[in-house]
Amino acid sequence: MLLDNCIWDIKCSVGNDILDNHHKVLFDILTRCVESSDKSDVKYLMVVRELLDYCHMHFAVEENMIEENGYPYFQEHAVEHKNILSAVEKIIFKLYNGIPINVDRVDKFVFNWILRHVLEEDMKYKGYI
Repeated sequence: MLLDNCIWDIKCSVGNDILDNHHKVLFDILTRCVESSDKSDVKYLMVVRELLDYCHMHFAVEENMIEENGYPYFQEHAVEHKNILSAVEKIIFKLYNGIPINVDRVDKFVFNWILRHVLEEDMKYKGYI
């Protein structure tokens, strides 16, 4: 199952309690996306919308921290955040407007992004916060 690899543990830690807690919430939201029993249900749309809202907040906090601490790849990290937000906004637009989407692809996108972003990209700033 998709979720077998989506359990937050110490290997996901960036060494900052605030950001680690944010990442735990992101993992929880992903779990709810994947476990949603009816992907056509309004509840699924609400969870994806929650993901977008939470990402906006988390990215703002994370970007502020890494910029203040002189992370040299801040701009590249911020661009990745912007691209992710744009992709999730497009998903939500389609869901709101009844445009058919492959929800399994949506779940895989979110799953892969959270794992890759936290385990690869966020680990790069670990020594700066």
